[in-house]
Amino acid sequence: MSEFWHANAPDDWRLGALAIMREARRCRFQTLTKRLKNIAPFLDGAGVTLPPNFWADATIERGDFGHRIDTLHDMAAELRFLSIEPLIRPIGQLDLAGIHWVIVGGESGPGARHWQPRGFREIRDHYVGQHVPLFVKQ
Repeated sequence: MSEFWHANAPDDWRLGALAIMREARRCRFQTLTKRLKNIAPFLDGAGVTLPPNFWADATIERGDFGHRIDTLHDMAAELRFLSIEPLIRPIGQLDLAGIHWVIVGGESGPGARHWQPRGFREIRDHYVGQHVPLFVKQ
């Protein structure tokens, strides 16, 4: 486990991982991230594209990070999904055009903040109207 798109992640490590992804065509790869802004500069600088079996995501845990979906919309990926977890504050309305899947969940483990069911209901009601599959954890 790591933050694949962290600014301090070595480029050679990422290039090697992307090469493995390209060769493992039967597999699908996800790199959950809050650092979508680092992806395009890396790809452009390295002269590579995302493998066709790469699923791009934006992790959004509260509404003031909703801007991450704009970067996700621009990514050339086979599948784009949102990971709304841990949901710690309301998300609000998001444009789900081009988004194929949404995952939502609360915090877990010792000391986890309580997850309000109404937060799930708001997300469910919004996404059902946009015809995007929703997976709820917990």
